[in-house]
Amino acid sequence: MKVYPNPTSGRIRIDYLLPDPDTKLSLELFDGFGRRMLQHENLSISTNLDISFLEKGLYIIVVKDAGGKIVGTERILKL
Repeated sequence: MKVYPNPTSGRIRIDYLLPDPDTKLSLELFDGFGRRMLQHENLSISTNLDISFLEKGLYIIVVKDAGGKIVGTERILKL
């Protein structure tokens, strides 16, 4: 999984490096306290995400496959 730009002040792009491009994924974004701030379902190869409304700080992206298995995590810094 590739997340950029990182750090960011607004939008990020997430590219998933998967062997099967038809794999459907879900994404959750958590703040530093473990609170879920965003959730998206049925994502494919890449996703654009607007986090401009979030406060400055460190966030964690967790991506899961359709079976609920974690396929990637990434930290992002919101400026």
